[in-house]
Amino acid sequence: MDFQLMALIATSAVMLYVASRSAAHALGGTAGRAVGHFIPVLMAALVATWAGLEPLAVNLLFASTVMTVSLVAGVSLMTSPLDPEIVSRRNWVFLLPLAAIVWTIGSLGVLDYRSAVALVLVGAVVAWVNDDSPVAGRARPQIRLRLTQILLAAIVAGMGATFAVIAVQEVLTTSRQITQGMIASTVIAPLVVLPLLGAASEMALTLGSSSRPIGVCMMSAVLNLCVGLPAITALRAAKRWLLHTDTPVSFPLPYGTWRIDSTVLLLVGLLILPISLGRWTPSRLEGLLLVLIYVLYLYMVSPLSV
Repeated sequence: MDFQLMALIATSAVMLYVASRSAAHALGGTAGRAVGHFIPVLMAALVATWAGLEPLAVNLLFASTVMTVSLVAGVSLMTSPLDPEIVSRRNWVFLLPLAAIVWTIGSLGVLDYRSAVALVLVGAVVAWVNDDSPVAGRARPQIRLRLTQILLAAIVAGMGATFAVIAVQEVLTTSRQITQGMIASTVIAPLVVLPLLGAASEMALTLGSSSRPIGVCMMSAVLNLCVGLPAITALRAAKRWLLHTDTPVSFPLPYGTWRIDSTVLLLVGLLILPISLGRWTPSRLEGLLLVLIYVLYLYMVSPLSV
C-alpha cells in the first residue's frame, strides 16, 4: 500500500468521523443522533453509486447495519445495563420484520423501485411510533445553528466519502482478489460506524443506561435500510435520466450480502425481540454474544475466509 493510498484513507477516516460526531451533536435525541451518524453512511453510499460502484454501496449499507446492531449495541450493553422502562425499547421490535423483508428482497436477487417503496413504508411506520424524548438537562442549539452544522457535516462527509471511493477504485485496479464487498465490509463500514461506536459507549457511561444508545443503533439500522437503499435506487434512476443512459433502475443484489448479512440481521433480530418486548432482561453476557456475532460475521466476509 503506497503513501498516497494511505493518505486518502486516513483523510477520509478523519472527515467521516468529524462529520458524524458533529451532525449527531447538532441534532440530539435518539432519532436525531441516528440521523447524524447516518449522514456519512448515506454520503458514502451515494458517492459509490454515482461512481458506478453499486455493489460497494449496497454492501456498505448492509455491513454498517450489521456492525451497528451487533458490535455497537453489544459494546453499549457491556458498558451499562438497560433501562427498566420497556417503552424505551418499543422501536427495537421492528428489527426482526425489517430483516425478514430485506431477506425476502435479497432472495429475489434484485433491488428495484417496488422494493424501495416497501422499505420506505417500513421506515415511515418506525418513525411514526418513535419515542424521542430529549435527554434531561441538555439544551438544544438554535435552529439556524443546527442547520448550519448539519450542512457543514454533510459537505465534509461528502468529501470524506469521495476520498474513500477514490481509494477503493485504486485498490480495485491493483488487485483482482479483493472485491467491492470485502472492502465495504472490512474497511469502509468500520470507518463510518466508528464514530457511533465511540458516541454510544460514551452515552452509556454518562447516562448509566444502554437503552438510549441501543435505541440509536436500532434507528440507525432502520435508516440504513429504509432510507439508504431507496436513496441509491433513486440516484441510479436520476443518473440514468441526467446522463441519458439505458442502464436499468433496478440492479442485482450481491449474493454474499443476501446470504450472510441478511442472515446475521435475522439472527440479531431474533435475539433482540424478547428484549424489546420486556420478556428478557439482558446482561453483559448478551452484549458479549452480540460482539462475538460481529466477529464471526467479519471473518466470513473478510479475505481470510476465501
